[in-house]
Order: sequence, then structure tokens, then C-alpha cells
Amino acid sequence: MSTSPDLALRRQRRFSATEFRDPVAFILAEHMEQHRLCGLLENLASDLAQPSAREIAADIVDYLTHELPLHEADEEADLFPLLKIRSIDIGMVDDILAQLSREHGRDDEFVAKLMSDLVAIASGIAVAVPLDFIVGALRFAETQRRHLDWENTVIVPIARRILGPGDLAALGRSMAARRGCAYPD
Repeated sequence: MSTSPDLALRRQRRFSATEFRDPVAFILAEHMEQHRLCGLLENLASDLAQPSAREIAADIVDYLTHELPLHEADEEADLFPLLKIRSIDIGMVDDILAQLSREHGRDDEFVAKLMSDLVAIASGIAVAVPLDFIVGALRFAETQRRHLDWENTVIVPIARRILGPGDLAALGRSMAARRGCAYPD
């Protein structure tokens, strides 16, 4: 049985070079994928024995292993430093970016705790302590959504307002390179 199309995540997707021309839109698209990830985690946590549990868990493992680290690197190595440089006159941006960076670190801890159970489920093996997995998955989904809300409602509008064409090109080039793509000149 396959996961429903509205819940399925991209598996090891191939990127088009043109996607990186608007890196802020690319980041927003990644945030939509992360919202779908939250839905998958909640779906799985609601019924670990469902017929599609293996496929759902495999999708989550794939995303957490491949896509999420790239996204976090886009923000931590490129977007956040650019925003710090360009937002000198905008109050509290440094504090917000510091909080989001701390949350990225916390997210990595959540992922590490969930990963062995997700791999087990994807392999058809029962989770040793189901309640721990369920609580962890639901907490991760909840904190991810809050984190994404901050990024989408505060950081993205600031980025759209203060990053110039050169900043966006540099950001897009770096994001493309991180994924092994050429940036369209």
C-alpha cells in the first residue's frame, strides 16, 4: 500500500537549476515539505501497525537523512549569516536567528532519538517502546510547526525585504552547489 499523495514526501528528488533563482521561494517550498513531514509523523504515530507504516517510515527516514540536513545548512551557513549582515537596523533579528539556530540543534537531537525507531518500522520490526516513539514523534511535529511558523512569518518576509539581487544569487548558488546542481547564469 502506498502513502497518500498529500502525505508522501519527495524521495531523493532531482533539482532543476532554475529552482535556485529564487532561493527564498525554494526555502518556502522546503518548509511545505517539512509540514508534510509533520503530517507523516502524526499519521504514523496514530497507528504504528497500519498497512502503510513501513512506507511512511521509509519516507520519513529518507527526508530526515537527506533533505532536512541540506535545508538546515541552507539556513545556518547562508541565509542566517546574510540576514545578520543586512539587518543591522532591524531590532531583534539576531535574537530570533539565535533562537532558530538553537532549535535546529534541538531538532537534530529529536531526529537522532527518532531515527532508530523509524528505521525499525521501515524494516518491519516492532518498536521497543512504542509510547516513547509516539510522544517523541508528536513533540517533534509540534515543535517543527512552531519553528516553521516563525521562519515563514518573520524570517522570510525580512529576507524578501532586505536581501538584494546579489545576495539572492549568492544564496541560490550556494544552495545549488550543496545539492550538486549548477546555478543558472
